[in-house]
Amino acid sequence: MYKLSPEIVKPGCTLKRLIEYRKETGLFSGDVDSYVQKILDAMAQGTSQQHYVQASDGRIVLAKNEPLPGGGWVSTHEDVTEQRHAEQERAAIRDQEQRRANIDSAIASFRPTVEKLLSTVSASATAMRSTARTLFGSSEQTSQRAESAVQAFHEASTNVETAAVTADELSRSISEISRQLIHTTNIVGLATSEARATDDEIGGLADGVRRRSGMWSN
Repeated sequence: MYKLSPEIVKPGCTLKRLIEYRKETGLFSGDVDSYVQKILDAMAQGTSQQHYVQASDGRIVLAKNEPLPGGGWVSTHEDVTEQRHAEQERAAIRDQEQRRANIDSAIASFRPTVEKLLSTVSASATAMRSTARTLFGSSEQTSQRAESAVQAFHEASTNVETAAVTADELSRSISEISRQLIHTTNIVGLATSEARATDDEIGGLADGVRRRSGMWSN
């Protein structure tokens, strides 16, 4: 079973030497002394012992140690590779079925919550679509008002520019009128001065004529 040499494994071979040989051939990977001492202590206490041994070639061996009433013990080793693999497969299947049952149970308990959330989300989506339509309508109205405001602004700007041009022309007209009034005033003043001078001259001539007339009368 362990492919051990009959030259070493024979009557008189100690347990320690057997385990050391198994370790030399790669069939044992633990600590030899602690393994041997564990078996000896169990047999001294009359305690049965069994454990699985993983062979280097992949086989699984079940080792059983049974103490004897008169001392010593009987150790049996059974190749349980197929049995062990079958047990592992059944355990894996059971674990898989248990996980599947847990998942199904979780889904069953989670489904009402999901349906409620979906219903809430659907209602919220409907409300959001309605809100979006309202906002879109408000946006169109706002855009129209903005366009009207921009147009009015342009019109106001045009009117302001026109008023500015008109005011400038009016200011120039007033300046021209003022200039003409000043010029007219100057002409009138000059004419007035000339008229006064002429009147003075006429008055002087009249006085001279009156004086001369008096002289002639005397």
